[in-house]
Amino acid sequence: MLSGIINPGIRQTKFVTVILILCLLQYGCTSYLYQEGGRVESKYRNYYFNDSLRVGAVLYGDMDLTIGNHQKQSAKISSFGKAVLKRFGLSKSDRFLFTSISKKYSLIGLVRKSANLSIGKFEVVTDRKDRYLFRSYQYKGIEAYEGLIPLDSNRFLSLIDFGESDRENAKEGFHTIMINSARRIKAGEALSTVLDPFEDAEELFEDHRYLAPYKLAKNGSFYKEQKLYNQALATYYSFSGDQKLAKEQEKEFIGLPKKILQDKDLEPATSAILRRTVNQKVVMFNTAHHRPEHAYFVAQLLGQLRKQGFTHLALEALSDSSLVMKNGFAIQSDGFYIRDPEMSNLISKAVTLGFQIISYEDDSENRELGQARNLIDKTFKKDKHSRILILAGYAHINESSKPRKMASYFKELSGIDPLTIDQTQLMTSECNDLDKSIKEECFNYLAKDSESGVDMQIWNTISLENKPIGLDKGMPSMNVWIDLPDSLKQKDLLAIATVFDQPSFLKDANAIPLHVSLLPINSDSIKFNLYPGSYILRIQGAYKEVLYTKELQVK
Repeated sequence: MLSGIINPGIRQTKFVTVILILCLLQYGCTSYLYQEGGRVESKYRNYYFNDSLRVGAVLYGDMDLTIGNHQKQSAKISSFGKAVLKRFGLSKSDRFLFTSISKKYSLIGLVRKSANLSIGKFEVVTDRKDRYLFRSYQYKGIEAYEGLIPLDSNRFLSLIDFGESDRENAKEGFHTIMINSARRIKAGEALSTVLDPFEDAEELFEDHRYLAPYKLAKNGSFYKEQKLYNQALATYYSFSGDQKLAKEQEKEFIGLPKKILQDKDLEPATSAILRRTVNQKVVMFNTAHHRPEHAYFVAQLLGQLRKQGFTHLALEALSDSSLVMKNGFAIQSDGFYIRDPEMSNLISKAVTLGFQIISYEDDSENRELGQARNLIDKTFKKDKHSRILILAGYAHINESSKPRKMASYFKELSGIDPLTIDQTQLMTSECNDLDKSIKEECFNYLAKDSESGVDMQIWNTISLENKPIGLDKGMPSMNVWIDLPDSLKQKDLLAIATVFDQPSFLKDANAIPLHVSLLPINSDSIKFNLYPGSYILRIQGAYKEVLYTKELQVK
């Protein structure tokens, strides 16, 4: 052999040796294998199933899941991760169901036998009626955690987060995964084929617009998650102005006890609220997304709140405020819940009164914290004299719940204690001795539960039937009757009536209607209660075809 020439075989051997050393340094010596038979279905979330083991899990939609497709496929776990797994008592005989290893996630799932676990080292975590077992471990200054959900008397679904990702508030995200999985396992739906009624309803909305819920209602037996189906129906019925059907669906999913209120514990809500808002910098209302009367009530307060000096209206439901401020009204693409005419009407009225409209939704891992930061960044960081009215969904305004909600983070970050006004906790309540002569429809509940997490509880009984349509400019509304052509008097006709603000509709045909209602069957006419203004009435059929249109001028 000539001097100075390296044998190619030796060069290759050295190269392979270096690679092996690097792999060992990165992944350690222990190899964990995957369990065969797994599958993943992706909708809004990722759903893992293993039919042979009778186990399933609900995971975040942006997780890149790896599952075994052959018996000897090994998982790529870092040496840090393997050290954590060893401390949690795993051995190389344990088979993984799935892994999600990235900068954002460091999660594995497996089935563990009861005999191999020291259950006494775990604490019970409860969220409403669902629970799981939890323990954490500090390793090299990083917190890792394991959650267990019982599958039967001998087995647990185990999820372990190494704590190696760079997510903020990863622990709260882990809690969400555990509770969602526990809920499905408890309901016996861990292996159900995933049919998402919201996704189906959205496809129907594309084809049929506000007739979507009436189409979805024909397919109820398809869905394993019946409560989610009921929630989807209630939401889309509310978009279509059908309060009655929305409330009927609410009974099937909302889970709130019916509370019997007493007349002596109720006072008119409007005056009670305005007495407390006068010196507040931040006021937070909540809504149930299928209850349009909640947005309607807030809209009735806007004029007085503007006079008190409030400058901003912040909406969780709004995707982007720039176009709304430019147009002065909302369009279909401005946000999922903005399609509700009462939400859209709230925006239009606020713009007219001079409010600055802002969006504050956040899609980071800790949504609650992100929302609070967005609110502060878009208001007080720009103008310390801002006064904000915030409209959020459900429990986001709770100041004391765990895990923490937006209101709690906002209070901590801003140093401002918001006035939090709840409309959801009493929405299934009744009052049997209410004075019928009182014309009030919203009441402040004086016997508020100290555990409610809010400053005020409102009992909202508003019926939107025959409420005036359009912008109240101080002139009385009037009933307008529209005679229908014979073509709209068919017995089996399914059609929807929409009333638009004419200037908004002419500017953008995707404007949200001011009013939506199902066309009465076999009726000679239809009635609308309208404020003075210019309107366009459109009646559309099952596939968005325009069956009738008419300009309306009310003076």
